[in-house]
Amino acid sequence: MKRLIYICLTLIVLFIGCAKDKPLTISGLDVNYYKKEDSADPIDHLIYQVYQSTGIPIFYNDTIGVQNRGVDLAGKPLMYYERLDLNYFIEGTNGFPTTFTIPKKRAKITDGVVFLRDSIIPELKKYNLKPRSFLLTDTLRAYSSGYKYVNTIKGLTTTVLSNLNVLNTKTNAAKSAIKTEIMANEISAYISDYKPGTLVDFYKVSDALFASYNLSSLNGISISYFNSYPRNQMNVRFYTFLSIASGFISSPTSFSYTTPSRQQDVSDYIKAVLANQDATFLAANSAYPNVIKKYNIMKTIVESIKQK
Repeated sequence: MKRLIYICLTLIVLFIGCAKDKPLTISGLDVNYYKKEDSADPIDHLIYQVYQSTGIPIFYNDTIGVQNRGVDLAGKPLMYYERLDLNYFIEGTNGFPTTFTIPKKRAKITDGVVFLRDSIIPELKKYNLKPRSFLLTDTLRAYSSGYKYVNTIKGLTTTVLSNLNVLNTKTNAAKSAIKTEIMANEISAYISDYKPGTLVDFYKVSDALFASYNLSSLNGISISYFNSYPRNQMNVRFYTFLSIASGFISSPTSFSYTTPSRQQDVSDYIKAVLANQDATFLAANSAYPNVIKKYNIMKTIVESIKQK
């Protein structure tokens, strides 16, 4: 009897094993949404040309891909949308969202693509920097700036260029400022991710000062007429910084303000270095030796990552 049961089970297994397999289907989970394809559309064709020559995709909508992944139990289509999330970071999502508006005017989108192609990407190449992608927007408001409108921010998967509605009317000086801001964000991110050790001496300048006042840090502290260190010293440059914390409307010499974060501090000095105005900067800050010291340290760091 046991032998018969064994033979039956064997036959069942063989029958199931020999049954015709269902054809394999592509899951769609390995789609590269950042790959740009050529198009008859003039804007998309221009973007494709930039992608072909640089490998950097440019988007003008945060939804960069849509895929039908079958149907649910109710028979309704399961649609997947790949989006550029400006509020996502490795540590999690930002509880204070960045907001933006998608550009509608095609001429402005073209202006943005041309600006990136001719003014930004060539500069990035000098430092061997390559953002994951660029996103063009009309407006951009970030929590880090106190929800002020800003020109650019760098996210985990994209770098945003905003203010397209006025980009083609900007003066050369204004365009240069936007370029410097984008470059500073990219260089700052690269240094923080791949060369954090180079910032040790930069931070030590501030650390030595705050240690003399028994403070845990000079970054992100409140400075006012009543608690400044030393008392009544209100100029932010005395504390080795070039600006107050983003989002505050006070001036660097006002009655009360907050000092910048380390990230903003690094970015501020990179902007100063990229302005390439050594004589002007040194003359304007001659009364603040610690500012000059940090400037020279940052200049050495920036020059060290520039392609020879």
